[in-house]
Amino acid sequence: RYSNGEFKNFDTTTVPKIPHDIIFDIARDRNRDLWVATVKGIIKIEAGKRFRVVQLGDRLKRELAGSDFNILSCYYDTGTGILWGGASRGRLFRVKDGKPVRPGIILGDSKAHVSCLYKDAQGNLWIGTDGGGLLRWNGEDLLKVPLKTRMKDAYITSISEDREGSLWVGTLDDGLFQLRDCKFTAITKKDGLKNDYIGCVYTGPGNTVWMGTKEGLYRLKNDRPELVYSKKNGLRDENIQAVYIDRSGALWIGAAEGLHRVENGNVRVFNSPKHLSNNSISAIVEDKNGHLWIGTAKGLKRFEKN
Repeated sequence: RYSNGEFKNFDTTTVPKIPHDIIFDIARDRNRDLWVATVKGIIKIEAGKRFRVVQLGDRLKRELAGSDFNILSCYYDTGTGILWGGASRGRLFRVKDGKPVRPGIILGDSKAHVSCLYKDAQGNLWIGTDGGGLLRWNGEDLLKVPLKTRMKDAYITSISEDREGSLWVGTLDDGLFQLRDCKFTAITKKDGLKNDYIGCVYTGPGNTVWMGTKEGLYRLKNDRPELVYSKKNGLRDENIQAVYIDRSGALWIGAAEGLHRVENGNVRVFNSPKHLSNNSISAIVEDKNGHLWIGTAKGLKRFEKN
């Protein structure tokens, strides 16, 4: 506990309904409840007056044709009320009203895992994979989207959209791509990045595009990357994996070795064992009560504000 908040731990030892401690992704639905992708299943957290977990495990196994899969990503479509989930072996699934929607979708390359999902303002579902490139689902057809990358099929780490309709796609070693007016533009070391690894992309207030890299947190300024936070100004670790700006305007930075909060330019570090059960941060999302949920490699942490 510290001056204006408290961390609480939720893992397989404290909440038996959580199927696995490794958390890959968190999505917020239109009721501001949370859906959490764990290695072995999806759970819904109804974070009202009472903490309630709804587990989807065995039913998803049946829909995905077997038990040999891992849940790696999730995205909630507020327009349709459908939760999209991405799994290993090129599998996509949909959940509505707590039940899987049939049929599931299998990508052409069943060896590629679905690493991230995003639905744009035009209704297209963008699917990032770890070695199968970038795909787009328009509701009827699954289309492969070519990117100019070193390898034939890029590893997509993160997808986001800004208020002007630009789609931003982060890759493992090919930099950041912007899709605008049907044209992709790459932002790489040539444009000011220290290397071409993008761990996450986040579009925040003011239409600011943030990029997590292995050298710290960048933001785009005049279409060029600007290094904003690194070890030089307070970060414990520069390998950034998640970014979130809460309703108070505080910037939260999740790294491979700790959680950071930036407020009024001041950086505060939270790490294990004092605050976290594990330092590797995969996702950060705020619930309806203003509490932050932090996904780690060893369960969920909830930061409750006083």
